[in-house]
Amino acid sequence: MNVKAIVKGFLIQLSVCVVAFAAYDATVDGAYTGTDGATVDGSKNYKTITAALADVSSSNASAYTIYIKNGNYYEHITMSKPYVSFIGQSRDSTVLYYDLAQGSANGSSTWGSDCATLKITKTNFIAENMTIANTWDYRGNEAKESTDATKIKNTQNLAIKITTGSNYTFFYNCKIVSYQDALFADVGKIFCKKCIISGAVDFIYGAGQLAVDSSDIVCRYRSSMKENDIKGIVSAPSTNKDSLGMLFTNCTVKRETDSIPASCYALGRPWHPSGDSAKLYNVSGMSVYKNCYLDDLVKAAGWDSMSSKMYGTDTITVTFYPNNLAHARFYEYNSTGPGAVTTSTDWRKILTASEAENYTVSNVLGGWDPEATTGAVTKKNASISASIPQMTIEKLSGVMTLRIRTSAKINTMSLFAADGRKVLTVSNMQNVNGSYVINLYRSAGKGVLSKGLYFAAFNSSEGQFSSHFVIAE
Repeated sequence: MNVKAIVKGFLIQLSVCVVAFAAYDATVDGAYTGTDGATVDGSKNYKTITAALADVSSSNASAYTIYIKNGNYYEHITMSKPYVSFIGQSRDSTVLYYDLAQGSANGSSTWGSDCATLKITKTNFIAENMTIANTWDYRGNEAKESTDATKIKNTQNLAIKITTGSNYTFFYNCKIVSYQDALFADVGKIFCKKCIISGAVDFIYGAGQLAVDSSDIVCRYRSSMKENDIKGIVSAPSTNKDSLGMLFTNCTVKRETDSIPASCYALGRPWHPSGDSAKLYNVSGMSVYKNCYLDDLVKAAGWDSMSSKMYGTDTITVTFYPNNLAHARFYEYNSTGPGAVTTSTDWRKILTASEAENYTVSNVLGGWDPEATTGAVTKKNASISASIPQMTIEKLSGVMTLRIRTSAKINTMSLFAADGRKVLTVSNMQNVNGSYVINLYRSAGKGVLSKGLYFAAFNSSEGQFSSHFVIAE
């Protein structure tokens, strides 16, 4: 079985002889005690993500990589700089979080905007190997009596909002965690791969073209949940009727805890935003589950209806249904697990094999392939004209192997762990059929590398360059 690695090859000049090289533009370390922006081992160092972002030019036009060391970063961030990448040291231990609900005093000036832990308003943002969470106490608020003056009614608590000005947003090996409206994928093309997305109410929603691949969709508990009563909804697309919307491929829809009963979640419901006549009547939200495993928490009906206020009034509501193509495009194909069905029903449409061919990651993203092309946007300090290396992690005869595909003639490679330790050096490299194959041993007889983030520094006939990759399993 192949274990794929993600590569965003970015080109930088290196001093090949040093152990700690500047594979990233900035380093964030919560334990850092020096002056923000001071250069250490070729990288500017900061105590907070906010401080690191402040030093990025608003007109930045090339890839700017911020490496974030393990730690809990309590920050409220607007990503207003293009071409920025967040690379966490590890998915579960590099945590960006904030704790704000829409109904909080400082979270309500504009619907859905100010409560997001991370709001993205610029293009080509990447996040890898980190957790982004809104930790507001949804459950605690839910438990309060309705007469309690401190109980918040507008309980949206976004982890991420992708909004006007953004496009080509990529999350790899990330955790996105909230309860209500966790991921607002509202604008542009968005790709989530090998992620964990957790929530309870409409926790993946919006009008963007979103592809989620090989990820866990984790459904969380609400106190009102009962068996055979929908109290949780995964997706709430508001896709324009002429666009593709949300596609979930090779994903697992599962419960967070055993306390979640059977048949209490819907795969989605059609969101037609109130107060906007264009969106109210020109929307047919698309949500497609293809080759996904569905646990028994998914109700047999599969989907749910949703109501919105009629434009221009606060009293008249319109209900939109999952079985009406003018309201929604909700489909499944090749679902498995106890929550799956094999025969189409009025509310639960199963695609044919030929119909399913139209719903691919490439089609949803309009041909954009961040795994293959993201590195090509890098221009800063470029010192090599060869193609960006393509890397995959493979197991050959039980041995963890790194395969490097590039037109450059590589002479030596030094491999560094995320903390700067050199773990491997390879010389006299041989290109066989267009690729180099390296056994990933720390040193002879000491076992394969553990999962995590690694930086590879290359010396080639055309210059020095580096790339990074992740061993995720």
